[in-house]
Amino acid sequence: MNKFEQINVGLQVSEKSVDLRIPRMLKLNQLKQVIHEALVMLRMNVSPEFDLMINGKAVALASNKTLTDYAVGDGDQILVKEVKLCQN
Repeated sequence: MNKFEQINVGLQVSEKSVDLRIPRMLKLNQLKQVIHEALVMLRMNVSPEFDLMINGKAVALASNKTLTDYAVGDGDQILVKEVKLCQN
């Protein structure tokens, strides 16, 4: 894989930051799976239900789109926002 096929991003989880290198053509639903697996390996507790946001970009992310659809570049920060489930 050459450098144009992957991207270096920062992943913001709560108060922590993790650097990741990920394929540019990864769909968002695949990225969420990879992120969850990485956080489990790093022993960072995060619910399997979370949303992703790109810091500084006011866009709604669709799970069937790739990172290239959002012009994500090296050094961009991806925020993990846990979904709060309502308890009745």
